[in-house]
Amino acid sequence: MLVELALLCVATCGVAEPAPRPNIVLITADNLGYGDLGCYGNSVVKTPHLDRLAQQGVRCTDFYTASPTCTVSRASLLTGRYPQRHGLTWQLPGIEGNYGVGLRHTEILLPQLLGQAGYRTACFGKWNIGFAAGSRPTERGFDEFFGHASGNIDYDNHIYNGRLDLHRGTEPVRVEGYCTDLFADAACRFIRGHASRPFFVYLPLNAPHFPNPKNKAPGQPCIWQAPDRALAAYG
Repeated sequence: MLVELALLCVATCGVAEPAPRPNIVLITADNLGYGDLGCYGNSVVKTPHLDRLAQQGVRCTDFYTASPTCTVSRASLLTGRYPQRHGLTWQLPGIEGNYGVGLRHTEILLPQLLGQAGYRTACFGKWNIGFAAGSRPTERGFDEFFGHASGNIDYDNHIYNGRLDLHRGTEPVRVEGYCTDLFADAACRFIRGHASRPFFVYLPLNAPHFPNPKNKAPGQPCIWQAPDRALAAYG
């Protein structure tokens, strides 16, 4: 009787279709406090697009990061592991630190796992977990990378501590433009170009990191940078 029931189920129920794999866009902002956003009560800073995302999606009211520093929190985000487990428990300092090994190569990153599941993967923006050979995004599971190795760059000149820090893949490139727009536009192009298969876009923006005097040319004022269209919203 049990065998007959099993055969009947196979014949009538069929095989369940696998659930579609969702596309994933993971956006992180740099040095942004939750209280900086309108959806969390800020009445001075205008954040209409993020406020709309919060209204139409989910707004977290209790959230904890693995570390208050850029390097460590990003390593934890990409590995899913506490700093004490992945071993990168300090902020990478200067040119030597940012272009060193950083996160040990034995750690498995999210894009590696998603790549094995058939996803196309890309990173556009701030890396900050090591940029030595073997440590770069396209060597750690990402199919594409356009961004900077360091913890922060000049928004217009893309300089970090006197060095051009903008890369496509593993090669430095010079591209004109405000870096937030450059990274967002690159992400949009990737999404449009990979609409036929599941994709993972990691968009760790440099914004709104404060201006760093070490990234400025001689005589260049160390002031906040934004396109005119953004400043126009404030008069």
